[in-house]
Formats: sequence, structure tokens, C-alpha cells
Amino acid sequence: LKFHVAPRSGCSMHPGLLCLAILLGEAARSRRDGSLLARLSASDHRGKVVCTTKGLGGNLTVRVTESNWRGVSSGDSQGTETGVQCQGPVPETCFQSEDCSTASCPCDIDTSNLPFEGMRAMSDKAQEMCRSSPTPMSFLVIGLGGGAISMSMSKGCPDGTRIDSVELDPAMVELATKVFGFQASENNTVEVSDGLAALQERVGARQLYDAVLVDCFDGDRVPLPCRSMEFLQAIKQSLRQEGLLAQNVWARSTADPIIADDYLALQSVYSAAIGRPLSEVVTDLPQSREEILYAVKGSEVEESACFFRVKHELPNKRSSACSAKRMTGARGGG
Repeated sequence: LKFHVAPRSGCSMHPGLLCLAILLGEAARSRRDGSLLARLSASDHRGKVVCTTKGLGGNLTVRVTESNWRGVSSGDSQGTETGVQCQGPVPETCFQSEDCSTASCPCDIDTSNLPFEGMRAMSDKAQEMCRSSPTPMSFLVIGLGGGAISMSMSKGCPDGTRIDSVELDPAMVELATKVFGFQASENNTVEVSDGLAALQERVGARQLYDAVLVDCFDGDRVPLPCRSMEFLQAIKQSLRQEGLLAQNVWARSTADPIIADDYLALQSVYSAAIGRPLSEVVTDLPQSREEILYAVKGSEVEESACFFRVKHELPNKRSSACSAKRMTGARGGG
């Protein structure tokens, strides 16, 4: 696909990178086989227990399947907190210790096969942004989890791209490193800290990012510290002008009806803190609906609405009437 974006189109982003990222990410996911997601959603816990460890919210239990897919659950939760697909067979050493702190279960993560649509959506956007930028970009990821998003971005973005991750639970950082294939480096770092505290530290140091990605959950709910006014205002201060905020959220879930109320309240906080959010539905099942909320620092509501109309109109080759500016798409040879 080849795209032309007017330099100051209604999409309002450094040379149209946000629009390009959204469009290409949407096209890429539309080609993926949804069978893996269906399998994950249809089951509770999958695989054989590898080990357990104590996390901030209770015991963390790691499981692995015969195909070397790995997931972690917290406490009595029936859901999988995060997961990765590792390449190759399951190492025999994985089952030599029931304690994760002494377990040896290395993973060569398959970053081309992220198991959850929310992960894929945010990673796709970031990779299209950084590959389209003439200069290296910087990203802040709040909520390391197993490290799949950060590792996917690290492998998919050009050299010089900086990715800083923040994770509240030190046990989760240990699991990400020992079991899920996360590899910290000079340009792919992780900090054990509260998300708001980490943001405020960066605001004080005047450290700015091109995008902040938030993948912060307590079970199916986004915890209050990751959806507060103070949190979103700190993100806004941490973004460069026209920088992108993307947050993975559940809009509804039969597991907890209050999630729908959380979602509506979060939209209101976005509007007050950084601007009315735009949403991309990444999972829509009878039992749940997952979305990515987007906001662009400095963008106007009208410009954002135009951008989303373009996103949906372009694949159907309908014309856009957004401020007499336009984005056109055509098939290319690459």
C-alpha cells in the first residue's frame, strides 16, 4: 500500500504518521486469522503449570502448552493476565522447579505472533510510526506484563528507537525476563515503579515521548490509578506536541458489569484531561468488547473526527470531505 498524506491534513500528526499507522495497522489485522483469539477466549486456563510466584495482587501462576504458548494468571482469576508465543519446543528444564524464582524456562519470543488483539493493535501502531519517521522515535509503555509489546516494538522498529517500560510488580518483571522472553537493553529498558510516579519523574526531568502506550489492568478492569485525571494529565505533559496516547481497555465484560461504567467514566476523564478519545474496536465477542482509546496532544476534536472518517472511508474508496484536505490510497508494487 502507498499513501499520500497532506502535510497539515485533518489528521494532525508529524507527517501524517498517526493516520498511516492506524490505516496500516487496521489492514494488517484484517488479514490475520482470528482462530487463536477464539481459542484463547473459549477456554479459561490453558496448558501445564510451570511455576508459581508471589505477586503484588496474589500468586502468579505460569502455564505452558505443548506448542510453547505461555500465559500467567493471578490469584483465583479465571482469565489470563498476559501471554506470549515462544518459538521452538518447550525446554525440559521448564518443569524442574515449582518456584518461578528458581525456574529455568527460557523463551525465544515470537514477536510476529502476539496472542491478544490489544497487544497487536498497539504494537502495530508504534511500529508503523517509527518506521515512517525520518528520525528515531521514543516510546513509553506503562504496564510491561510479559514484555511482548516492548519486544515486538524493539524488533520491528529501526535502530535508535527508544522504548522505556514501567511495571508496578517486580515479580512480573522477573517472569517477563525468565519465562516470557523479555530482554532489556540500552534502548529497551524497564523500571519497577508506579505508573504515575514514573510519569511525574519524567515530567520533572522534561523527558518527552512520541507516544505513550498504556496496557494496565487488574483482572479485566483498568485500575483507578491508570484512569485518573492526574494520570492522564501527566501523560499529556510527557508527550511531544502531536504525540500519541494509546490505551488498551475493556468496554464491557460479562465477568464484571462495572467495567462498562469504568469505560464511560474513563472517556469523560480523557475529554477533560487531553481531549475526546477516539476508539478502535479490536475484540467484539458476546462476552466482552476490547478497544484501544487514542488521543493526540494538541489535536482538535474536529480534526480527530475527520481522521477517523478517513480511516473508514479509504478502504471503501469513498471520498473524504475533511477540511478540503485529503488522504488518498492506491495499490503499489510493494
